[in-house]
Amino acid sequence: MGLKASLMSLSSVDQLAPPAQRTPDDPESHSHRTLTLGTALGLLFGALGFLIGSRIISDNSFLTHFANGRLVLDGKGIPRVDPYSFTAAGEKVTVQSWLPTILYAWLDVNVGGWSVRLLNGALAAAIGSGLWRLGAAAKQLIPRVVLVGMAVGVGSVMWGPRPLLFGLVCMVGLFLVRQRDLALWTLVPIMWIWVNSHGSFPLGLAALAAFAVGRSIDDRSVAWNDVRVLAWATLATVGGALNPLGFDLLLFPVHLMKRREALAAVAEWSSPDFAGPLGLLLVGFMGLLVLSAARGARWEALLPGCAFAFGSMLAVRNLAPAAVVFVVAIAPTIDVGGSSLSASARGLMPRAITALSIVGVALSIMLVIGRAPTSFERYPTKSVDWLDARGLVATPEVRLVHRDIVGNYLELRYGDAANVFIDDRFDFYPIEVLDDHRALFFGGDYREILDRYGADVVLWDADSGFGQWLEEAPEWVVAHRTDDWLIACRAGSAAADRCT
Repeated sequence: MGLKASLMSLSSVDQLAPPAQRTPDDPESHSHRTLTLGTALGLLFGALGFLIGSRIISDNSFLTHFANGRLVLDGKGIPRVDPYSFTAAGEKVTVQSWLPTILYAWLDVNVGGWSVRLLNGALAAAIGSGLWRLGAAAKQLIPRVVLVGMAVGVGSVMWGPRPLLFGLVCMVGLFLVRQRDLALWTLVPIMWIWVNSHGSFPLGLAALAAFAVGRSIDDRSVAWNDVRVLAWATLATVGGALNPLGFDLLLFPVHLMKRREALAAVAEWSSPDFAGPLGLLLVGFMGLLVLSAARGARWEALLPGCAFAFGSMLAVRNLAPAAVVFVVAIAPTIDVGGSSLSASARGLMPRAITALSIVGVALSIMLVIGRAPTSFERYPTKSVDWLDARGLVATPEVRLVHRDIVGNYLELRYGDAANVFIDDRFDFYPIEVLDDHRALFFGGDYREILDRYGADVVLWDADSGFGQWLEEAPEWVVAHRTDDWLIACRAGSAAADRCT
């Protein structure tokens, strides 16, 4: 079942010796091919990543990503100006994630919505197993497990069905190149995909630069390997401009930083809640950095680690890429002493862990294929059905005011006919629209805002200050209500007769 259909229906790797040096009957050869604990744990973290990434899709941002992809498949091209709203009509937009959005829509149409979940699961699996490989510099197995487990803990919250997954896979690949697990030339496809999938690519270059500067300070000489990787990555990033949108993608992060005022009230651009899981994990990573410093860690580790810790304190969205940096930076110095468990251990434990990983992924795949790919429980589906039956939604004749996440849902459901008030693309909406949405959400001059936009109908949370005001305002009539949402129509407006 496709996404659209469901909507409408409500590591480490063992090195094998050259064949000339081993024979099938050689006991040492047989032992060398036996599964190791390190390899099994790499598979386990990959399996955990798959379970995280393949979760049912309900993220509101994904809905608009998918809607953009459908526009392309419908022959309308990648949007260059906003096609969805009446408040930002004509405003220039940069669909920075054009590559994943097209892939999402193509998979949905040609394979089924379940394949999008499997794609997300595969990407998260690559991140999980890649993190395990990046932690190989750890001297002991248990601290390595803890460190990578903390990074996957971040992923349990932040590895949602968004193009960020593509960016994180590319970031892991970038560091695998740095530690020479991947060839230097692979930076060309890695950075091209990153530039054309997610705006976090400057963080990869910044991390490489921090590692290079730190190593140069430690060695008192130029860190030529890091410089070479950084040079290749930079040139490959520029090559990422070979795309349908050109250099706009390279400039997108710069444009986004100029919108800090607009992003200030967005949860993922705010500092983490240090009483919540992400805040506690960040504190844990910072504690490990302090411990590493106390044990004489090199600037090669401390400089990038501290820089990304600071960035994560400024905006919680930075914690997902920062977790990759923390694994690379902390692994060489993390040490608890007294552990005899080795990554090269063989026997029952590696086989049991591998079997558990395979069974877990297999069961997850069966569940993904057998269920609807999306969940719309958090969206006002019944309320929109009511509006749709009366011609009060997705029409230029009616100004419907609603919350941001409702806008994402309407864009998935109606495409470029949605005519929304706002969605969660805060990178281009006029500041005054964002301010007015915030005032409706947190409290403000409701009447003045609704009059300014010529609002005919409002769909909002019933249990909110704005919802209560609509019930009491004489010029507004509550025409429909569910447990969570209400619809109010302006008395005397052209839409009023349709509300009865």
